[in-house]
Amino acid sequence: MKPFSALVFSIKIILCLCSTSSAEQVVFSEIHYNPKGGKPEYIEIQNLTATPKDISHWRMSKGVEFEFPDFNEAEPDRAFLKKWERILLSSVDEVTLRKAYSIPASTKVYGPWEGSLNNGGELIVLEDKNGVIMAQVEYDDDGRKWPIAADGAGHTLRLVHENRGAKHWKNWGVSLAPDGTPGTAPAEDAGQTTKIIGLGSVWKYDQSGSDNGTSWRSVEFNDSSWNEGPGIFGKEGLSNKMPDPGFQTPWTTGGKFTYYLRKDFDWGGAFRSARILIDGVFDDGIVVYLNGQEIGRKLMPAGPVNWQTPGQRGEAKYGSIIQGDITGLLKSGRNVLAVEIHNERSGSSDIVFGADVSIATIPPDLTELLTVSEVHFDSEGKVDWVELHVPGQQEVSLNQFSLASLRDLSDAITLDGKVSAGGYKSFETDFKVEDNGNLDIYLISGDTIIDAHRFDRDLEEDSFQSVPVHPGTLSFRKNWYGGNSHTRDEANDPVRNTDIVINEIMYNAPSDRRTAEFIELYNKGQSAVDLSGWRFVDGVGFEFPPGTNIGPGSFLVVAADAEWIRDNYGDIPVIGNFSGQLRDSGELLRMEDSNGNLVDQVYYYPSGDWPEHADGDGSSMELKHPDMDNESPVAWADSDESQKSRMQTFTYTDIFDRVTWSPLTGGQELHMHLVGDAHMLIKNVSMKLNDSGSNLVKNPSVMSSSNSSANGWVCQGTHWGSFVENGVLNLVSDGHGDNKANRAEVDLGNLSFDKDYTLTFDAKWLWGKSRLIVQTLDHGFGTSFNIPIPNNLGTPGKPNSQSIEAAAPTLVDAFHSPAVPEPSEPVKITVRVDSSLNLDTVRVFHRADSNSGNGSWSRTTMYDNGSLGGDVVAGDGIFTATLSNYTKQGNIAQFYVEAEAVGGGVTMMPKLGPDRPAMFIIDGRKMKTNLLRERLILSNYDRRAMSSGDSATYKYNFPRMSNHFFNATFIANESEIFYNAEIRKSGSPFTRDGGSSLAHGKWKLPGDRLFRERRRSVFDASGTSEGSGTPRFYDDRIAREWMYQLGHPVNEMEFVHFVVNGDAFKLREDHEPISNDFMNRNFENGSDGTLLRIDDEWRFTDDGGNSRQSRNADWSYKGSDNPIQYHSEWIMRSREQDYDYSNFIEFVRAIGTRKFDEETINRIADRDMLCINAAVRGYDADWDTITLNRGKNAYFYRPKGGKWMLIHWDGDRVFGNSGETIIGGLSGIRTY
Repeated sequence: MKPFSALVFSIKIILCLCSTSSAEQVVFSEIHYNPKGGKPEYIEIQNLTATPKDISHWRMSKGVEFEFPDFNEAEPDRAFLKKWERILLSSVDEVTLRKAYSIPASTKVYGPWEGSLNNGGELIVLEDKNGVIMAQVEYDDDGRKWPIAADGAGHTLRLVHENRGAKHWKNWGVSLAPDGTPGTAPAEDAGQTTKIIGLGSVWKYDQSGSDNGTSWRSVEFNDSSWNEGPGIFGKEGLSNKMPDPGFQTPWTTGGKFTYYLRKDFDWGGAFRSARILIDGVFDDGIVVYLNGQEIGRKLMPAGPVNWQTPGQRGEAKYGSIIQGDITGLLKSGRNVLAVEIHNERSGSSDIVFGADVSIATIPPDLTELLTVSEVHFDSEGKVDWVELHVPGQQEVSLNQFSLASLRDLSDAITLDGKVSAGGYKSFETDFKVEDNGNLDIYLISGDTIIDAHRFDRDLEEDSFQSVPVHPGTLSFRKNWYGGNSHTRDEANDPVRNTDIVINEIMYNAPSDRRTAEFIELYNKGQSAVDLSGWRFVDGVGFEFPPGTNIGPGSFLVVAADAEWIRDNYGDIPVIGNFSGQLRDSGELLRMEDSNGNLVDQVYYYPSGDWPEHADGDGSSMELKHPDMDNESPVAWADSDESQKSRMQTFTYTDIFDRVTWSPLTGGQELHMHLVGDAHMLIKNVSMKLNDSGSNLVKNPSVMSSSNSSANGWVCQGTHWGSFVENGVLNLVSDGHGDNKANRAEVDLGNLSFDKDYTLTFDAKWLWGKSRLIVQTLDHGFGTSFNIPIPNNLGTPGKPNSQSIEAAAPTLVDAFHSPAVPEPSEPVKITVRVDSSLNLDTVRVFHRADSNSGNGSWSRTTMYDNGSLGGDVVAGDGIFTATLSNYTKQGNIAQFYVEAEAVGGGVTMMPKLGPDRPAMFIIDGRKMKTNLLRERLILSNYDRRAMSSGDSATYKYNFPRMSNHFFNATFIANESEIFYNAEIRKSGSPFTRDGGSSLAHGKWKLPGDRLFRERRRSVFDASGTSEGSGTPRFYDDRIAREWMYQLGHPVNEMEFVHFVVNGDAFKLREDHEPISNDFMNRNFENGSDGTLLRIDDEWRFTDDGGNSRQSRNADWSYKGSDNPIQYHSEWIMRSREQDYDYSNFIEFVRAIGTRKFDEETINRIADRDMLCINAAVRGYDADWDTITLNRGKNAYFYRPKGGKWMLIHWDGDRVFGNSGETIIGGLSGIRTY
């Protein structure tokens, strides 16, 4: 480690107080790897958090080489990456870079680096001073995943969604302007607001009180007979003064409910998105329409309104009335805003309306207005014409556009004319193709590239045709098909094979071995297909050998190990072996034919709306029907493995040991728990003295009707879903088990020390982790069992077990908007639907949340006709419904979308529909924007379970120490929505809240939608008045900074604004949990190591977790090598399935028996890391940890093949005792 002075170190602490190990807290946000015209290369690095980062001695370790400077008191800010800051690293010095590009003066520039960025693509990596990777991405110039506009044509690579994974190609696009936006946010995020109507503007109005029906809202309505006048309209008591210009058009009252207004306005600007902002005064209720479509209402009931619908009583005070998305409703040219004002009663004496109306727009993304659609070649191999397409709803003039084929755009051909909305138009060209068949085509506006594609004409293709991309997909990622036909100036219809589909995927077998991986293909057509020369080009590598055929209605399995597949599945059609390995975290699988044309592709993910049990729990992913779009997660299901395994008998005999802490003979219980998500069948449970006599297990074949284990099995916490059926215990777990409240227990008869007992039971694995822990209450008897998992999982080469008779619709991207609606703001639900059969209905099911959790569901039809339900574009596959039922502050609504095909099946999203619905909350409050904002929404029924879960209402399922996660919606920064997130309380039995408070807890996300590459987070109130320990915000961070400076691994943390439901906004600290992600980030293959969470050894004498005993964890040897006697305080948190405590017991045996020398113990334990951890926690008097006075609040970790070390956790009880010793007195600590 490099030396550093105490002064410099203390200044760093004052300026930073931050944890600097970060995975996706720091990202590469822009890369200019092949600039045009000899300009210098640069990389933009962005801090996504409000936490300053100490970047001294950080270095670029791959791609280019550069080390950031050490702290310098003359320029202290050069050693820090400040809150949300963007900095630039370049191949040249700062002066040269600023001359080449427009860079804000405040942007820090570093360089020059050594080397250069590879124009063909490469991996670039940024590491901190301890070698921990902080940012990385492997870019390319393939023109399919990565845009060619950044490859020497002037544009840059840019990160599209900064919080959604900076390592993945799916999240990278191309800058909208040449040279990018070095040092600033992308230009496309900027917008403008235009005021179109003022309080005093002139409107047409009708105050007759007559019924105008609904036609008055439309653009075509003839309002020539209506009166007109300037606002403000109406009358009001003298005590309520109107804003300027005051009342200008009086209205009469008495006997009238409804008043109507219309206002024409012209709109001429192009836009990508538009929102309307209506502020003003009104009394009492209001409904607003744009071009015949309702865009919002306030103080009005939900549902249809008519001329006699009363408003809700209100007061005419100036403020926000309605804000909403009008992207699909705002038209070029004439628009009509229509308003109806409703009195609370016909005899009311006051009525008011006046509005300031503005429209906020984001400028158009030209890549969405016009695209290259088809390329054709003449007989000499030149490009003789290029076809363009307008995918949107507005006509595009071509006056500003050109086509080119060279990177420097020197052969550009100017275009003219127009292309109608949805139309196709071709233009003659004379572009040459390179001798190797390579061709680039650029659509440009000035020197800005609008669309660009790379082609490989190595088979003498006559043309390349594209097919439309899904909305939201970047244009350069469209799929192209080469062939011998064309569709000039018409919709493309390339010849392609759509009969062969990816039908089943085994990507993460329980063994976690590559040998069990396979991909199954299915021919849904009527003819045999020759696969010779076809290839998997993404995910895995494989070329189908000559003569490979697949008959109609037949299967073909492509395996990682074809011989292993045959051995375990028998005589099935299988070929292989493919190269590479299917990624457990998900990836693109792409198969192309012998011409390089796409046949089928799937970008799968683990869990979320994708199958759950395929993620290592035993199932494969099966396509439910070959006609369903297999790029949609709801088209897939977990294979049914329930009939694969068989019931087997398990037996364990051992003495009942007199444990070293509080041994018991009476009051015993038999505990069972699983080590993760799983389902097993267990029956015939018995425990007998000397394997004879009476069964000491009481009522082992029934479920207790209360929380008393004397009456049968009590299953709680993560094991709450367990049940007994026909005398068989279905042991079901949705998380780690433990000896607190997350297990199944049943009473035992009295036991005698040092006597032999035999445990016997029958068990069968159904899905999930196969490790079963069985033990007595005091751990004097017990062991773990590995319940066998069959090898022949999934259904390769055979019909899928989850196949359905007729294809169901597929759903993608079901969302509500706005993310956090304000009171009286309507909520729009949208979803993209695809169906091979005619659709019958698309509906959103919704209900108000309630304490009972059993409210009835309402149904609202969703439309794709461009008019009803708030739908903006007809026929684009996006269905819309607008909900106005939930309008009051604090309302929580639950919803899910259901689509049904005529004669086909039904599909829901979220996939479990009413069992795990999406949620939104009405909240007009505004969180501060100076930190990351985290909002979690959960049902009130589930919230009550956190305080009353150990009651009959919840069948005693959730005691205070339950670790069951509850369904939630997570919203980041009030804009990014993650449905089917999960949340629970956390904390020890000393500190965990017994009510519904969420001062300390954990949340996690589905595997198909991560936030900053993190699936799990811990939120903590430490440092606040709600937290335990000293109420200082930086105590825990100081220890982490010291450890980081000393070269010790530390986890990420970040202050956030935090809210659950309608609670008050809170300050919380978001921690990276010490888990697989942390280990893999800090250590090579870190999750292959052994991680133990240190806690007290607990014994609970009631099921609520309130009557209990405990002792400190320590490094004592208990006279036994049985892991059961250690695992409650040394809790396995990696490779739980292996349940391997051998290296840990070796360590405590050496310490406890004092049978070691320096060489031996240094082989087992990492002296430097252990001493650094102890020194820091001792120096800041952190008494609540194992190296001082408490056996908890740390992790014990051993990298695979490495040495034991402590990992810092929960250091918030510090600086309380100036006389604290560095090392405490727990058993084994001072011995070491």
